[in-house]
Amino acid sequence: MSIDLIYPSLYEALSLADASLQLWISITFMLMLGGTVRTMWFVRAARRDSEEQ
Repeated sequence: MSIDLIYPSLYEALSLADASLQLWISITFMLMLGGTVRTMWFVRAARRDSEEQ
């Protein structure tokens, strides 16, 4: 095998891995953001319930 055959497939694999890594990072960020917002909403609801009593 020559380097011409190896290099494009290696480059393709790296770019594919980079794309999937970016996807996972964005998914993780969105989940963390959603969890933070949900936690704040729960805290606010609990605080409102304790004020009403």
